[in-house]
Amino acid sequence: MIAAQRMRAGFVAGAVLYALGQGCALLFQWLLLRRFGLQGYGDVGLAHLGLVTVLFLADLGYASLFLREDPAAPGWNARWRQALWHRLLATLVLDLLWIAGVWWSGRGHGEGFRYLLAVLSATVFGLVGYSAPLLARGRMLAGFIVQQVAMPATILAWFVLQQLPGWNGGLGAGLAVSLGYLLQALVNIAVFGAPLQLLWPRRGGGRRMLRPALQLSLLSIAGTLHDRLTPLLLASVAPAFLPVYLFLNYLLNGASGVFNQFNRLLVADARGPAGEHWAGALVSLVLGAAAVGALALLVVAAAWGSAEQRAWLPWVTPVLAAGATTLLSSVLAALLIGRHREATMVPLLLGGALCSALLQVAAAAAHAPQWMLWLRFLCVLAMAAASLHLCGLRLNAGGYAALLSAVLAVSLGGGPVTMTLAALLLVPVAWTVWQRRSLLHTTLSARA
Repeated sequence: MIAAQRMRAGFVAGAVLYALGQGCALLFQWLLLRRFGLQGYGDVGLAHLGLVTVLFLADLGYASLFLREDPAAPGWNARWRQALWHRLLATLVLDLLWIAGVWWSGRGHGEGFRYLLAVLSATVFGLVGYSAPLLARGRMLAGFIVQQVAMPATILAWFVLQQLPGWNGGLGAGLAVSLGYLLQALVNIAVFGAPLQLLWPRRGGGRRMLRPALQLSLLSIAGTLHDRLTPLLLASVAPAFLPVYLFLNYLLNGASGVFNQFNRLLVADARGPAGEHWAGALVSLVLGAAAVGALALLVVAAAWGSAEQRAWLPWVTPVLAAGATTLLSSVLAALLIGRHREATMVPLLLGGALCSALLQVAAAAAHAPQWMLWLRFLCVLAMAAASLHLCGLRLNAGGYAALLSAVLAVSLGGGPVTMTLAALLLVPVAWTVWQRRSLLHTTLSARA
């Protein structure tokens, strides 16, 4: 199978398995809600969110770093064990902070706290994961499967534990999660075929590796905090729009999760022609779909939307536009990480996120929530444009036409002149895609 076909098959497999894994995660949350009720689920669900946060932070960016390292390379085993030591220390520190924070907040009792205590072992079992080296080896199906074992196993364990006396509460639910992550760890060991020595952390060394890993982790944390700021501000200045925003954000996060499966493949193959081709194709797909989608939104709203629904357009469009731009940026970020250029992204994304946060806070203080959403979109768009330049890419004529069409649609409302201009601009977009199969030009060496 040629490289392009391999990446296409890997992307489809990753997207399907991710969707199944997310479905199981949602099913488990529904089972918890049904068991504990709305009030009890608040505490248990918060504890589960703590688990997810610890697993995310304790990775320290190594999941992305090892996507670009060949497991057969000299010294790989030593580097993996050094990374495991760093991740284990981070896990223990975060676990202690988690327990202390819950106890200090006065929630050191009840089903939520019992759930917390029972899932602590899951934070350690979660350290055993070989998805990144499997993908780096080209074993894509196996690499995606081993990271989606925990939740299905958790559901089965929870069904069994609920039948046992005394295990149908928070302690049993947390134990089910730990058993799920234990089984996932065992499956990872079996599928990767790694020596048991890899499970033993190696103290000392690894400082050269830790720095880029922390840079990747810092970027992820900054992006997460930036995303969490907007709903917090909306809750105070536009509470009526908050439910709509949260629903849209959930849909966009789902799309982002599917894209991230491709991005993991892209990190491993960023220096090859297949990776370059697929990055350009996916950026073109997002840009073209955004232009068509923006116009379609106007047409649907004008033809079938009520006056009340059309009134929400100035609120919804910057949210959707920012979401599409974030998808585009995630592909460019994966390309830069695969080329070992993550350091160039740190000042760009941190500065952009800080600028966006300050502008959003200022708009919220001025009680201008629509301006807040538009300023956020403009900052995200500026970061995407800078990332495009760092990747050595630029829009061709069709790309600029797609961008202009989308901007006209989302910024000038649904007047007939605007809709006509946006539709006419789609003609050169379609022509460029048909002729060149891309909306991008390469301006610099892709392997720089």
